[in-house]
Amino acid sequence: MRINNSQYLQNISQLYKQQLKETDSGQRQAASGKKTDELALSRDLRDFQLANQALQTLLAQPQNQAKSKLEALKEAVQSGAYEVNAQAIAERMAVENFWSAKL
Repeated sequence: MRINNSQYLQNISQLYKQQLKETDSGQRQAASGKKTDELALSRDLRDFQLANQALQTLLAQPQNQAKSKLEALKEAVQSGAYEVNAQAIAERMAVENFWSAKL
């Protein structure tokens, strides 16, 4: 396709050059440390983020507590200090056996 309208070509050329200048100036501003874009979070979103962080912290705590209890149990078993409570086990077995027979 051949375009003969020179005015049309000049307009396209000018727009292209202008776009190049804007791109170059934007890159220079970014390189010089000036902010070119900005993101602002709404207050509701910030509150949601804080609540989510608090929830994640709370959810992580039981895992940490369970790990510390498990480590203490491992150490007691390895050292021979762990004692089995036979009475508690027998009671638990009797209760479970009673309820399973009823079902």
